[in-house]
Amino acid sequence: MSKNFELLQQAGWHQEYFDGLPSPPLTENRSTPVLPERLPIRNDPTSALIRKVFLDSRESRARMVMFCGAARGVGCTWTCANTAKALANSVAGRICVIDANFAVPSLHSYFSAQLSAGFSDALLESAPSQQFAVQFANTNLWFLPAGLRCKRVLAFSDNSLLESHFRELRSAFDYLLVDVAALPPGPLAKSIGRVVDGAVLVLESSGIAANALLQARKLFHRARVQLFGVVLNQRTPATVLDRLLK
Repeated sequence: MSKNFELLQQAGWHQEYFDGLPSPPLTENRSTPVLPERLPIRNDPTSALIRKVFLDSRESRARMVMFCGAARGVGCTWTCANTAKALANSVAGRICVIDANFAVPSLHSYFSAQLSAGFSDALLESAPSQQFAVQFANTNLWFLPAGLRCKRVLAFSDNSLLESHFRELRSAFDYLLVDVAALPPGPLAKSIGRVVDGAVLVLESSGIAANALLQARKLFHRARVQLFGVVLNQRTPATVLDRLLK
């Protein structure tokens, strides 16, 4: 049993543990569209996450999932972006990946060269959010950037409007993957938590503290957000995942 898994157990985690997702290469060109030909679900860690969260027929399938980092800089945005691309390779339905991290919007760097009008603009203009979504590389994947008025949205008080926009997006797409700010959750993240099916927590594999994991677990519990799993970002794959998925 790995040390990471032992720490997760000490913190009371019983959800799926998706170990071995690699961090992005230091020389990665984020603006280059990379979406290979649709392939069947494989047994790598990213595919395991997709299968367990979105495609497992033994449970109710999730359609709207938020990705949240235990802290800034743990690879949550990269995980959300690449999970969306891998899901697009695996299903025929319409997918939208949404940047709802208005404090530090960065998801656009994995899909386009610069930040453009998007979710924040839709909220402030009371315009349909889906009209700001951009199709990625002529595929079944769309991207909704955080937009150009993120600072104004951070002071947004109409949470019912935010939730209404997410319900609208849910009716327009088959799957929604939402990148949100790192823990602890602010008012906007809590509002998003009320409308999603559940969440995936992203941590960095080095320097995990059981107390920090326990605190994260309590935050999700208090927000009444179902936690689908834990992703440990690291550069070399681990073997514990295979044991957990048996």
